[in-house]
Amino acid sequence: MGIAMVLPRELSTNDRELLFRLVAKWENERSDQRRNLTLAGGTLPPFIVRRVDVSAKAALDPTRWCRTSMRFISATPIALDKNPGKLRSNQPGTASKAALEAQHSICEACHRVVGVRPVSVEISLAPLLPGAQHVRDFLPWPGRSGRASRVRVHADIRFEEPVRGPLLLGAGRYFGLGLCLPVEDQ
Repeated sequence: MGIAMVLPRELSTNDRELLFRLVAKWENERSDQRRNLTLAGGTLPPFIVRRVDVSAKAALDPTRWCRTSMRFISATPIALDKNPGKLRSNQPGTASKAALEAQHSICEACHRVVGVRPVSVEISLAPLLPGAQHVRDFLPWPGRSGRASRVRVHADIRFEEPVRGPLLLGAGRYFGLGLCLPVEDQ
């Protein structure tokens, strides 16, 4: 497991360097003797993180996520911005109508985030990448009482032109959901 900080592309070099200095100061002030940091907040249980050498962890290598590609597959489920309906329905047409709504929601999310709509979106409740987890393995989003949970899906997204990663989509994109891996067509 890893944590990443994805900064806006338009952030100036000075602001980027300032942010990195502030994070380093925070790490120095809050870490224990082993350089472990305990993170907690909201409904999340406390957990411990520590900086590691990225070269030892291929999944944490920024170049893996920041490549340009015409195809992206979700590594973590996308929390849809709007409820598409009953994706698991047995009623004729209900699940397919909900799937179309989910695809449309992801198209709109792509347009908001990268400025272009994909040419195709295939959704799934099961992971589409080896090693990724099923949508049911993620806590409901948002995890607050009184708020409706967002429907979460995995997706295979294809664009007409190359798009630069990282690609983060959906309502939980600031909290680790909707992270998409750029992949080569096979």
